[in-house]
Amino acid sequence: MLCRGVPRSALALALVLLGGAALRAHGIERGLVWHDEVFTQVFAAGKGGEDWLPLFDGQVRPVAALREARRRDPERSLLDTATRLARDEPQHPPLYYVAARAAGAAVDQSDVTGAAVGLRWLTFLTSLLALGAMVWLARELFVDPRRRLLAVALFAVSPFHVLYAQEAREYALWTALVTATSAALLHARRRGSMAVHLGYGALLAVSFYVSFATASVALGHGLFVLAADLPERRWPAMGRATSGWAFALLLFAPWALLLGRHWEAYQASMAWAREITIPRTELLDVFALNVGRSFAELEADTVVGPMAAVVALAVALALRGAYALRTSPEPRARETLLLLAGLALGPVLLLLVPDLVSGGIRSLSARYLVPTWVALALLVAAAFPGGARAPRRARLPIGAALGALLVLGAITAFAAGAAVSPWTKGISRSLPAVAAAIPPGALLVGDHERHHPGTMLVLAGMLPDDVEVQLLGTVEAYELPDHPGPRYFLDPNPRFRADLAADAGVTWERVAGDEHAPLWRASLPVDHQ
Repeated sequence: MLCRGVPRSALALALVLLGGAALRAHGIERGLVWHDEVFTQVFAAGKGGEDWLPLFDGQVRPVAALREARRRDPERSLLDTATRLARDEPQHPPLYYVAARAAGAAVDQSDVTGAAVGLRWLTFLTSLLALGAMVWLARELFVDPRRRLLAVALFAVSPFHVLYAQEAREYALWTALVTATSAALLHARRRGSMAVHLGYGALLAVSFYVSFATASVALGHGLFVLAADLPERRWPAMGRATSGWAFALLLFAPWALLLGRHWEAYQASMAWAREITIPRTELLDVFALNVGRSFAELEADTVVGPMAAVVALAVALALRGAYALRTSPEPRARETLLLLAGLALGPVLLLLVPDLVSGGIRSLSARYLVPTWVALALLVAAAFPGGARAPRRARLPIGAALGALLVLGAITAFAAGAAVSPWTKGISRSLPAVAAAIPPGALLVGDHERHHPGTMLVLAGMLPDDVEVQLLGTVEAYELPDHPGPRYFLDPNPRFRADLAADAGVTWERVAGDEHAPLWRASLPVDHQ
């Protein structure tokens, strides 16, 4: 009775949106607070390197000292958050972190891990904006209401988007802006107004203030405009689009100037993406795996077995969708295909192609390829035969395949959301086991190499209060301190272990962790203990 008079399509959309929101909320407080989330917390606290780097002085101190570096400082301002980001992590524009700083005022700070979890609810809210933006984009792209509903449903149940909606990071907000800017561009083209194009440019600038990866979105939009307008010589349309991009760059100029001032810090922070190389076959395998993760989370580390079937089904449906758009008589079908092709290709051209040509792992982080995953889901939705005249024999098998993909996505997204250490936790996945292996009263020694500072900050929120830490700026000429409890080392390098074994008779036992965070116990000879 309550639904009398409500169109079935509106009711179905409401149910899809509610289901997507429920998946994003399910298990949001359960997952591990990992390396990258801790640094969100540090900057949202108004702090930076000067608050935790001095701790790497070789002194033995309570683990609470590390926790304090994560705790919100009420005396610091939104400007402190932005300026410390510009100096320490200029690859991260400030908008999300400033919002997290403001949201932190409402979060209980008594437990630093609980405070970090509290920031996830800000991300959850931005993920709801992403669902709304997908509704808008689907309306701009498709005439058929079933394709619109399928597009939103595929996005709502995507395990990839569910997991990133549960992290205190900027990627759910960026996803909302990737989707909204694409819809805004289509809307501006159809209105033909310069003012609406400038509105698109302002939205694109906001996206740049969330992530530099917006460059791949701008590239995709540029490819779309060129492909749509250049053959027809639509110079006024191209001019209006160019005005939108120019306005976006003008609005982003202040942060771009700050980036120029801290260019060396930016280069250093992003060096890993250029300098680490892996075989090209492995790059392509990870890319294909991430295609599958957009639709189902099967806890696979490579494209084999069930995940290979998911990837094959998704790619086949996307190709079917592209063909359907290519041959459709609908006036907006050509623009839809061109926009989705540009959106998918932008990150591939900026990230995957350079990795394949000159080496690097820019494309290994699936979160930087969000435009590709959004476009892929929309192409899959386009596979459903549109129009009232579409033959039933075509609808049944494609509808069954799409239904299977939706059910599999929903089930695996539900399971992934409740996991403690899903694949998105990256280098921190083994830290629950590492923390469990360190007993009360122990000494934990870490150094300043690679990602170790962030890992130590994560562990600080997981260890007993009476654990002590020793943070080393250098491992040269190291001597074991007197300590009544057992001694543990986070990822000591082989030479360091060999030197301590030779000089102090230390014996080593690896007790927990993975290749990113191996934990070793150091034992002295009985007469030295």
